Amino acid sequence: MSLRAMKYYKQGMLRALKGKDFYNYDLLAFNLCEMAFVINDYSLIAKDMIAYRRYCNRKSALNEIVLLYDNANKAHSLGRDSQALYFLDEITKDKNKKKLPPDVIITIRQIMAHIYEKQGLYTKALDIYRQTLAMAQKNKYQDILASTYNKMSNCYSSQDNHAEAQRYRIHYLELKDSLSMICNIEQAYQMQFLNDINEANENMQELQRQQQLILTGAGGCMRELLWQIEELNRQQDTWDVIGYVDISDAHGTIRVGDREYPYLGNDDFLLNKTEVTNVAICVGDPALREKIAKKLMANPQIRFPNLIMGDTRVCSDVQLGQGVIISMDCKVSTNVSTGDFAFLNIGSVVCHDGRLGDYVTLSPDVRLAGNVSVGSGSDLGMGTRVIQGIRIGTRVITGAGSVVVRDLPDLCTAVGVPASVRELRFV
Repeated sequence: MSLRAMKYYKQGMLRALKGKDFYNYDLLAFNLCEMAFVINDYSLIAKDMIAYRRYCNRKSALNEIVLLYDNANKAHSLGRDSQALYFLDEITKDKNKKKLPPDVIITIRQIMAHIYEKQGLYTKALDIYRQTLAMAQKNKYQDILASTYNKMSNCYSSQDNHAEAQRYRIHYLELKDSLSMICNIEQAYQMQFLNDINEANENMQELQRQQQLILTGAGGCMRELLWQIEELNRQQDTWDVIGYVDISDAHGTIRVGDREYPYLGNDDFLLNKTEVTNVAICVGDPALREKIAKKLMANPQIRFPNLIMGDTRVCSDVQLGQGVIISMDCKVSTNVSTGDFAFLNIGSVVCHDGRLGDYVTLSPDVRLAGNVSVGSGSDLGMGTRVIQGIRIGTRVITGAGSVVVRDLPDLCTAVGVPASVRELRFV
């Protein structure tokens, strides 16, 4: 069947040549060479190689080399060493071989040298090994240098040239020791690199743990903060709320928006934590917030991050305590400071040089003018207005819509426009 096909290829080549169809002529020659390879007709391959190469070059300058190399590998694997050498020799003569990477050329030469060694042609093998050495030295291929020294030592031993064999053996052993030292250093660097990667992964896991958040409380304040966190995460993924803690599971799973938040347990759940845990105290009442905070601070693993929601405006020089919550649409101006666990509800405004003590609550839409001081534990009702320079004492309560135009003493309740003290409380 193969012989009949080859006959048709030859007839086609003659017709193509007669019609000056050189492309089809070379294509048929290419196919004829491939067929000749199958039936191991080496002389036919050599005869039509020129047309074969012209066809390959029309397709791609390097395609010819690729095909020659492929055929050499096939011939070598089938034990057809003469064919393999022919194809490899064609590559080394090719004008396009300079476009090949040096390691590919070295591989080609190593195959040729191996075939020559197999045939007992040690002189030819050594010539090729010398070319390989020159190229390996030029490109600083130390491992190839070492293997080539060893192969040359074996070739000289086969020729009974023991002096040269010993000389190249020494070169091989010296380079091998050097490569072993380099390998050990590289392994040490690699181990250090892996340790650094593991440390980075641990830090990343720690960071991911730190971005998780547990809320305390189950009332409207907590649910509203859940909504604000969801809105913040839509802008930038910031907090992953894994659930909430309360004195009981009376509320069960809480749903806000399109997400549900599970009940995790009571305060003991947090007090028993052994890893770093972020907690936000979501309680509007200052006294209750203080009570919860002091209880949870007994566990040093609990962190109280500051939560600054979306659509806020907070000056870069503002100084915040721990566990501060600044709700959406709040504005906090320059040189403002807050104590721990201050809570600014939606739309609150604190103008320049304001001072808020620990556990202060500003209800929605509270407005503090410049240089206002609010004492610890105070609770300013919704829409309260405070004019510039006013001092409000500790644990003060103002009614909704109050307008404070004069200082308020500690432990009082003030209401009205202008606000006046209606009650003094005693602790």
